[in-house]
Amino acid sequence: MNRAPTHWRAFFGNVEPEFALIGAVILFALRDARRAPTNRHRAAARDDARAYLAGPAFADDCAWLNLDPDRARRALGLPSAANSSPGES
Repeated sequence: MNRAPTHWRAFFGNVEPEFALIGAVILFALRDARRAPTNRHRAAARDDARAYLAGPAFADDCAWLNLDPDRARRALGLPSAANSSPGES
C-alpha cells in the first residue's frame, strides 16, 4: 500500500496533487528563506529560496493557489513585485 498521498492529504486537505505540490514548494521556500545560514549549503538554499520568492515563478505559483505573493514577500522583508521593477531607481 502506498502511503505517500496520505501525508500530503493530511497536511493540505483533500486537494488535487498538483495544488499540494505547489503548496509544498512554497512552504519549503518560505522555510528555507528564513533559515540562518549555518553552513554553505544552508546559505545556498536560503539564497535560492529568496531568488524564487522574489521572482515571477513564485507569483505564478501563488496565482494557482489564490494567494497574495506580495504578502509573503513583505513578511520576509523582500521587496514586492510592484517595488522591484527593472530600471526603477
